[in-house]
Amino acid sequence: MLDNKTGIKIIVPTINTELLDSFLVNLYVNTFYSYSFFICFDGCSSYESKMNQLIVNHKLKSDMYLTQSKNEGAIVALNKAIKFCDDVEYVGIFNDDVLFSPPSNTCWLTKMIKYLDNHPKIAACSANWYWPENNDYQKFLNNVVDEDIKNKDKTRDGLQACFYIIRKNVIDELIQRNGYFIDEGYFFYWADPDLVYRINKLGYECKVLLDVNLFHIGGATASKNPNSQKWYDAGKERFLNKFNAPKNIDFKVWDSIYYYKQGDEMVQFK
Repeated sequence: MLDNKTGIKIIVPTINTELLDSFLVNLYVNTFYSYSFFICFDGCSSYESKMNQLIVNHKLKSDMYLTQSKNEGAIVALNKAIKFCDDVEYVGIFNDDVLFSPPSNTCWLTKMIKYLDNHPKIAACSANWYWPENNDYQKFLNNVVDEDIKNKDKTRDGLQACFYIIRKNVIDELIQRNGYFIDEGYFFYWADPDLVYRINKLGYECKVLLDVNLFHIGGATASKNPNSQKWYDAGKERFLNKFNAPKNIDFKVWDSIYYYKQGDEMVQFK
């Protein structure tokens, strides 16, 4: 499962070793498609001993992680990690506060890879964001099979930024055209709609697969940080100015696609 010559590499930025430990254990148990992963330890000087213990516990080799002693943010970490992904067809971008569903018929990762294989104009796809009340993982497990069956083969436009898979050649096109994969001018929020907007400009689409449901421990990554609202407001301002977007832009669901009101209609900004 840790073969570095596989078709997908999963990148995980983290500042929380407890979340990362749960993420990795859950990934091992519930994923049967061959993959490799790469960890970005961000701001690790504040938790160095725990990080070193996790590296030992999970037998991480030196080419399976990078460290940033100062907290430069997940976006900087992701852009650095992309340089370690030249040998794969797909790159997975996953928050460390994601848990996975046990395979019922088909492994969740197999479904996502197969979807991209069969739809060459889809640049990236994500699983549906399942976020039940009180972050009840057991409730998720009780309902996920029914949700997957009910929504078989259904999709919607957009991208769930806490877990998605993107074609490596599309990342290369973005870097060639824009000079970067993800815009480091955003510290946290609004980088994802920026990414989706630029992907669409390349002529590709992004899709959320409604029959692949993963569990997101909502808010564990950033919303508890006292700077969360400041990051959001600054990100929105950057997006508006960068793309000359309407000031009344807003979202319908957390899918990195934004809309604005035009008369009585909500129109997608693209």
